[in-house]
Amino acid sequence: MTGDMRSLVRIAPPILAICLALTCTAVRASSPGPAEGASPAKQVRNQETVVSKGVEITFKAKPLDASAPVPKEGEYAELSFSIRDAATGSPVPSLSPGAWMDMTRGEIGGALPLTCREKVEQFLRGGLNYRPMLDLTSYYLLVMNRDASISVIDPVLGLRGITHLYTMVLLQSPGEDWIKSRDGRTLFVSMPRTGKVAAVDTDSFRVVADIEAGVRPVRTALQPDGKYLWVGNDAGNAGESGVTVIDTEDRKVAARIPTGAGHHEIAFSDDGRFAFATNLAAGTVSVIDARTLVKVRDVATGPAPTALAWSPLAKALYVADGREGTIAVLDGSSHRQVARIAAAPGLSAIGFAPGGRYAFVLSGTGSKAFVADASTNKVVHVFDLEAHPYQVHFTDAFAYLRCLGSEQVTMVSLQALGMEGNPDVKKFSAGTRAPGREDAAGTAGTIARAVGEAAVVVANSAENSLYYYMEGMTAPMGSFRNYGHELKAVEVVDRSLKERSPGVYSTTVKIPAGGTYDVAFFLDAPTVIHCFGMEAAESASGKRRSDPLRVEYLMESPAIRAGETGRVRFRLTDPAADAPRTALSDVLVRITQAAGRWQGVAHAGHKGDGIYEVTFPPPPPGVYIVTVECASLHVRADQLPPFTIQVVVGGFPAPAGGTK
Repeated sequence: MTGDMRSLVRIAPPILAICLALTCTAVRASSPGPAEGASPAKQVRNQETVVSKGVEITFKAKPLDASAPVPKEGEYAELSFSIRDAATGSPVPSLSPGAWMDMTRGEIGGALPLTCREKVEQFLRGGLNYRPMLDLTSYYLLVMNRDASISVIDPVLGLRGITHLYTMVLLQSPGEDWIKSRDGRTLFVSMPRTGKVAAVDTDSFRVVADIEAGVRPVRTALQPDGKYLWVGNDAGNAGESGVTVIDTEDRKVAARIPTGAGHHEIAFSDDGRFAFATNLAAGTVSVIDARTLVKVRDVATGPAPTALAWSPLAKALYVADGREGTIAVLDGSSHRQVARIAAAPGLSAIGFAPGGRYAFVLSGTGSKAFVADASTNKVVHVFDLEAHPYQVHFTDAFAYLRCLGSEQVTMVSLQALGMEGNPDVKKFSAGTRAPGREDAAGTAGTIARAVGEAAVVVANSAENSLYYYMEGMTAPMGSFRNYGHELKAVEVVDRSLKERSPGVYSTTVKIPAGGTYDVAFFLDAPTVIHCFGMEAAESASGKRRSDPLRVEYLMESPAIRAGETGRVRFRLTDPAADAPRTALSDVLVRITQAAGRWQGVAHAGHKGDGIYEVTFPPPPPGVYIVTVECASLHVRADQLPPFTIQVVVGGFPAPAGGTK
């Protein structure tokens, strides 16, 4: 990584500063102690209050199912921390607390459990030797690759300064477009080659369903209420070309609606009553009743409708035509054309800035961006761009314009739109090479908004890298490599706590297993560390749906010198009994190069107290993913967290912190 990303991430600066100051002087105990200097905690079931250093912190764990008495395994729960001034009772807003959720662990193999402070130290360091079951401080970058995979990158702490690859998601075939469910818990990925949409759980980063989605599913769109996922079918046969509608709850097809030939872009009215789909080869836009899932009519908008967007301000649909270079405006009620805006041939993308008044329309062949005012249906600004602009993205303050012919990203201030003359344009370089290739203009987005920041992450396919840019800076503040894969697009998954109301910080999680948890809490100013207790019920069947194994990697360093024999040590425990899993004879370890060109498979030998070890021949330099599986316990490789190692030439990179 270039630059220091840790100085940029929302909660990282205070947490890392305190982490460096922490020392392991606390005496180990069988249960975590209270916050230092804290008054005795007031505790009821799944609710606890602690007062420390002038603040009162109340933790609550509530199941989303109001009929359930406690959170349940496999179900969702809301975890919240209410922080108030202990003297006045006033809420304390604008903080950045950190929290981690892990099973309460007793003595294992003669080793005493970590204290609360030691747990927090381990979690802050970000290594894989000791990982929480759920990290409530994090967000992840998801990279869609040109092969059948998604790279998951941790931008906050990384893996000890060596690599930021967190894990991989394997698909049946390469993805083309994706979109998150309304609650962010599922990522839907279209896979044209197999005719399916993969549903990826964003808690576990595993594919939980592969949904039949018709012939050649490409564009994905989520209707405003989140009930249905709409997928455009770019079939060669006009009779199969249209949209497939999928229920996001049961992940079953609700309807298949033929609309017309050609590629389909999809948009919705802001009230969710109507869906609109372009039919590129037919020169029409299909209007579909989103309640009955029946096509209402086809509207001729021009010979080649390439893009469309809905304006909630004008209550109208705007359709860009690539051949005529015009923008047709359809009334949202009558669905009749009420205006046509002249731009330039080659229109390929359209998007409304927040508020729905100003539409940015890109001309790829004309290398221009037009800004149309929905209140007047006139072009108010025109910007000359580098060769072949193809995507527009927005934050609250700026429009980001991406071009295939330049490494430069163009930024337009939204505040200055509509004023006389063009707004000032800023640019920054996302790398040194332009994306360049025509196939880089994929369906999914190459710019994603970072979590909790006035910042974006930009994917550069030519360099196979991601660049982190914070608004107000002259250049990106850091970058990430996409190890061994060719990237297509980037997305962000947020797991961090949010301030939902003044002084109340919460998030929603899926409970991984029934049992007793420590919810480790960290506040930087004032410094408060405390582990709250939480109970979760097992599944209704009485059988744990969690994995029967827990893996703890025991590596002094996640780096191996090239030419040396590789060695991986890890401890396997039973999460239910907090006891080591001993004498397993079929523990299999796979070591796979991130690029997929090298793979080693070996049986691990038991060394005692649940500790297993495997050695393997020297692999070539690169990044590798280590997975563990056990057939006798029905544990697959994708059910346990992986470990990432790097084979390096010469000396080891300097670690970000010590290893316990």
